[in-house]
This record gives sequence, structure tokens and C-alpha cells, in this order.
Amino acid sequence: MNSKEKSPPTNRMSITLVTYDKEPFLTDSDRLIATELVRLGCAVRIARWTDPDIDWTTSACTVLRSPWDAYLQPEKFLGWLALVEQKTTVVNAPELLRWNFDKRYLLAIEDNGVPIISTHYWERGQAISDWTAPWDEVVVKPVIGASSIGVGRFRLPEQRLQMEQHAAVLLMSTGVLLQRYESSVSTAMERSLVFIAGTYSHAVRRIPFNLGATPDTDDFDHEASVEEIEFAKQALAAAAADAETVPYARVDLLPTSHGLVIMELELIDPALFLTRRPAAAAELASALIKHAR
Repeated sequence: MNSKEKSPPTNRMSITLVTYDKEPFLTDSDRLIATELVRLGCAVRIARWTDPDIDWTTSACTVLRSPWDAYLQPEKFLGWLALVEQKTTVVNAPELLRWNFDKRYLLAIEDNGVPIISTHYWERGQAISDWTAPWDEVVVKPVIGASSIGVGRFRLPEQRLQMEQHAAVLLMSTGVLLQRYESSVSTAMERSLVFIAGTYSHAVRRIPFNLGATPDTDDFDHEASVEEIEFAKQALAAAAADAETVPYARVDLLPTSHGLVIMELELIDPALFLTRRPAAAAELASALIKHAR
């Protein structure tokens, strides 16, 4: 699996795992996927999505695993996706990726009757100075973004001015979500449930990156309850009528005083925590091969 290899051998099913410039190699979790694909007879290539020398037509399947700078250059990424989907089977499906790229998908999930973290949306160019805040703490984030980039947390009313200033800067170039800060993030923690081809696999409990975690922050094994699994399935169903057609997904949910809420539905490049359950890597590899055919 030489990262400099531009075209994999053509006598085996070829699958490309997509990364990005800063971290061109696979994570420990994603290496398990590559190992299982090779075990099943596939030729595996690792490619940066920005590499101009990659011939995407040589892959039966191209899987987005860690193109983690896509949110910093959204037009370039969406243009790349439109080009590559004409040359290879992209996983997850391009229409899902585009839908999931803009965090307004949360509002679509809510419209399907699934509770989400309390959220207000503001369009680019709008002012929020006349907004009456219904919460004591608010999280402000861009609609296109990842991790903690552009995210701010503010206590109200004492940090109202700072919140407005932060939002105003974001609103010059993008839409903004204003979300209620739930204290259970730091106590009960967010639960990240991983699904492989629509079937629940495993879960971890953690503090989200955009609410104070760092790459060194611990996550913990979590035994998801039946209620949590069924709730996560509802969110996934809001994105895809047939969840089995979605090779991988991660549903981030949070228990609150008013019940479970969806924090994120990650369909593009989520960490899947496969080292927590290595058998899931084999299941995902099989799903990818099936999807490529």
C-alpha cells in the first residue's frame, strides 16, 4: 500500500481510501479496513483527494476516510466530488455526502420528527443583534465546518456582545447555527454510535471536539442502550430510506434532561473507532466490496 502509487494493479478489485495532504496515511482505525480489504483479495490504494496525478478511473470504489481539510475549501471539494463520481463509485453515495456537507441537514432530520440539539439557523449576511436568546449558554458554529474550527461557546447574557461579534464574522462568508449548550456534554458525554451497512456495530462515549475536546482527550467504550440504538436508526433513516445502502455512518447523540437529541450525523469522513471492535473492519470491507459491484 504505497501512498505514492498512482494506479493500483488491475487484476484485482481496486479500492481507494481517500486522505488529505496533512495526514496522507491512514489512521490506526482505517488501517484495519485496508488490511481486511487485502485479505479479501482487493488491491488497496491510499490517495490524497487533492493529488492531481491520481487516475480515479482505476478504482472500482473510492472511499472517503480522512479528507479532513475539505471544509476549509468547500467549493474545491464539491467540485472534486462532482468530477470523481463520474469516474468511480464513491462511498458514501455522493448525494448523501453533499447533503451531509452542510449542517443544515440537522434541520431536515428534525423535520422528519427526530429531536436534534436545539438549533437556530442564520443565513449568510443576516444580523443576529435582535435575536432573543432562549438559553443560558449558546454554541455558535458555521454550517460548513469540522471539529472546533469557527466554533465559539458563550454564556448569556454576560457574553452577548462577544457572541454577536463572533457570529458576525462568520456570517460574512457562511450561514451559522446557534445551538443550545447542554451541560450533559461534560457529564453524561456524547455517545457516538457506529453503523455498518445500516446495522449497529459499536459505540464510544466522548466529549465533542467542538466543545472542548482535543485529539488527546480520552474516549470510552459505551454499551449503547436499545433506546439509543433505535433513536440513532431514526436519524439515519432521515438521510437514507434504505440504511443498508450506507456502508458506514456515525450518529452522535446526547442524553439531556428533555430526552435524547441528535448532535451530528456523520456520513462523510467520520472516525469510526474500529480499534474498539476490529470485527467491524471486516464487516465494512465486505460492505465496500458489495457496494463496488
